[in-house]
Amino acid sequence: MVIRFFGFCLLFDADPTTTNTNRHTHTDGYLAVKNSLYGDLAAKALRLGSDLVWLLRNSVGGDLGSPNLDRRLVLIGEQKEQEGDGEQEEEEEYVIEEEEDAVQGPCWMAVARFYSGQVYKTGVLFNELSKAWVKALPVPVRELRDNRFLVEFDSEWLWKKVIFGGPWTFRGDAVIFVPYDGLQRFSEVVIESIALWIRVYDILERLMLDGFVRSLGNKVGKVLEIAEARMDYKRVKVDFPLDKPIVAVVKRKVQGRGIMEFNVRYENIPHFCFLCERIGHADRECPDEAEMEGGVKFGTALRCSPQKVGYWEAYNDPGSRPKINKGSEF
Repeated sequence: MVIRFFGFCLLFDADPTTTNTNRHTHTDGYLAVKNSLYGDLAAKALRLGSDLVWLLRNSVGGDLGSPNLDRRLVLIGEQKEQEGDGEQEEEEEYVIEEEEDAVQGPCWMAVARFYSGQVYKTGVLFNELSKAWVKALPVPVRELRDNRFLVEFDSEWLWKKVIFGGPWTFRGDAVIFVPYDGLQRFSEVVIESIALWIRVYDILERLMLDGFVRSLGNKVGKVLEIAEARMDYKRVKVDFPLDKPIVAVVKRKVQGRGIMEFNVRYENIPHFCFLCERIGHADRECPDEAEMEGGVKFGTALRCSPQKVGYWEAYNDPGSRPKINKGSEF
């Protein structure tokens, strides 16, 4: 027999020989609750159902079914089980700005790489660099791994000076800085190139154009900036790949002149190998020394000092004294 009661279905059968005095005993059974939300109501229904069975049995003369069936009372909720109970709920997205101890205000950071195979001490390295930046105290530094560091600056001015200046060196080897916003894994920060100012010499005056000079600079590295012409050369800032040999001459085919060659020099370039022509080690430390043929190819003639501020003014006015100790034009 099925009886709907407060949103449930009561399914039961009972022995017709049940007496009034033992009605509570004989209506005991097992309870199956299909929805845990109805647990409290189910317990109350069980107690009420016992009396209900007794009343129904007496009202129909005790004939509620076959005498050989087991006595049972089953409570079934009408609500179905939620679909996908076994599936994992989607995790809520974490928002960095909501963190209570998140960094507040501007923060100027960079990741640095010391591109060298020499032994060094981090404290000494950044003490020397801080002096070059005219800092009374060393900048805060945290060592990472593989000659990399997290560096924090106390002003945007200094941060820009370091990021867009240089090249910075320690004992002749490059220290390369790239911007860091704190939202990248350190393993995702790529430092495989260095920004260098180069000079391309002996360009025809009619070809002292940014377009032509850019085509020459792209043969050395990705062009970042082109400066004004100086004397018989043009300055170009390039992003130079660290795994690429330095270039002493660039060639370009020019209408009416055929293939022309232009000498290249590098301002304040870090130590490079005269054998394999790569930055980061000297010729005595070259891993490819045994494979090199022809001996030394390049020398110090490829290196030149950074362009000084005030040089052009002195050049245009022979009567004035050149301005010195003004720093490099970065």
